[in-house]
Amino acid sequence: MYLVVDIGNTATKAALFQDGEWVERIRIPNGEGADTASMTSRAHAVLVANVASPELAEPWLKGAGSSFLLNASLKLPYTTQYPDTLGQDRMANAAAAAVMHPMGSVLVIDIGTCLKFDFVHRSTFVGGSIAPGVFMRFQAMQAYTARLPIPREIRVPKHFIGTHTEENLLSGVLFGMMGEIQAGIDRYQSIYPDLHIILTGGDAAFFEGTLKSNIFAEPDLTLLGLYHILKLNAT
Repeated sequence: MYLVVDIGNTATKAALFQDGEWVERIRIPNGEGADTASMTSRAHAVLVANVASPELAEPWLKGAGSSFLLNASLKLPYTTQYPDTLGQDRMANAAAAAVMHPMGSVLVIDIGTCLKFDFVHRSTFVGGSIAPGVFMRFQAMQAYTARLPIPREIRVPKHFIGTHTEENLLSGVLFGMMGEIQAGIDRYQSIYPDLHIILTGGDAAFFEGTLKSNIFAEPDLTLLGLYHILKLNAT
């Protein structure tokens, strides 16, 4: 079995894969203890992607047959001329996209802390864009104004025209992002009509079913991409 670990800014996600399918998966808020040995002891190899503090990765790198920290020097299932500053989550998403559609044009839309577009064409990572994510937009409005709050519940409002401040904030951010995402999709499709679109990320659920294009939702895309990278390097 292969173990992949995605250590993010707020939580760690880990999954054990066997024959291309995950057989166990956990999510742990950073700062809480995790029984890493129960997973690492069953793993032939482990790959850790880490954007948080280095000590969070250390327990995951012990006990498996071989262990790797994700970096640009590893073998990847795609080629790129992008600088080695590419984020680890984007590396993993590009890997999954390249394996899923090796000869196609793929746009990965990752909606998490940031809104990221990653474009892969015939297994080559070309580039994309980065913009503030849902919560970051609410935080920015609170930080740079005197009276605007963060909404008590972040949800897609029933009506486009808000009738009080909280609804105005929700409408501005969420409907605004819908338009932003759709405009981005339209631009890519004007150049690549046969574009495959994959939606992922912690806040992707706000936007599923609201966009015009045919979109494949894969919430575990990053873990899947890490698995493909690990398999390429551990065999």
